[in-house]
Amino acid sequence: MEKRPLIIITGPTAVGKTELSIKLSKAVGGEIISADSMQVYRHMDIGSAKVTKEEMDGVPHHLIDVLEPWEDFNVVVFQQMANKALEGIYARGAVPIIAGGTGFYIQALLYSVDFKENPEGRQIREELEALVREKGAEYLHQCLDRVDPESAAAIHSHNVKRVIRALEYYRQTGQKISVHNQEELGADNKESKTEMIDQMLHSVKEGTEKAFTTLKKETTKTFQHTSDKMASVRQAESQKSSSIKSDIKQGTSTIFSLIKSIFVFCIFAFLQFFFTVFFYGFGIVAAIFFVCCGIVGILCLGFSLTFLPHLLSLAIIFASIALLAFALLIVLFIIFILKWNIQLIKNYFSKNRTR
Repeated sequence: MEKRPLIIITGPTAVGKTELSIKLSKAVGGEIISADSMQVYRHMDIGSAKVTKEEMDGVPHHLIDVLEPWEDFNVVVFQQMANKALEGIYARGAVPIIAGGTGFYIQALLYSVDFKENPEGRQIREELEALVREKGAEYLHQCLDRVDPESAAAIHSHNVKRVIRALEYYRQTGQKISVHNQEELGADNKESKTEMIDQMLHSVKEGTEKAFTTLKKETTKTFQHTSDKMASVRQAESQKSSSIKSDIKQGTSTIFSLIKSIFVFCIFAFLQFFFTVFFYGFGIVAAIFFVCCGIVGILCLGFSLTFLPHLLSLAIIFASIALLAFALLIVLFIIFILKWNIQLIKNYFSKNRTR
């Protein structure tokens, strides 16, 4: 008979069975069968770590939310429902993945343990159920503690179904169900725990390395950002200082240039004033003298024509005309010198303004 593939993922609560089973299902094209005694019930999401629709991510799940809380569920019902789901999965060409923490169910399915109902088993179960109703769950749990302390320590007293299952198994076989589970798991369980611890240590190591790398990158980034910021501030302060120094230097140069211009202008103005007063005064006096001489010569012209020889009269006339002409030349020269001085002053101030 050809062996058909079957993958089993088991372990305690909150070790990542659900996430691993979904990733594995996507990788091999599988469907998941839940081997959990509580997730089979509807309305019991809290405390059972039941997988959500979002977590399923499109992967088919079986034996989840298929019974109401008041319906009976035991290893026999699990075997029947799981075998039916297995046949359907194989018929679709998929790989079944058993995922859950109820090892007793997984063993019963894996080794095809015969737990079919029989009168003796039904009688024992009804007797134990009646005992619970009569004396309570705590009393039944104490009965289990007397015959199988290990199972009593692992099963809570309020989990009546599992307590009844353990006592039923003991009374039918005379063997502790905890010993049976331990023998079935044996070295595989130990190896699985060792592998689980190694995986957890590896995950912790990877997480620590990743966190350290991230912290190192963020620290380097922060340090670089701070260095760039400080460099920018220093550069801005340096530029500002250079600008202030340049403004001070330019302002000082402007002040000195202005003082120099004022000093030179004062000296030039003084010299110009002295030269103008002296030269213009002398020129005007000379012009007035020559004009007066010319006028006197013209007034004397009639006298010279009457009493003086004609040649001397002509000489006086020419001398008077020459004096008047010379006086006119002096006036024109004074006007020329004045305009030249004005242009010279304009050129000087124009050059200083350009600088």
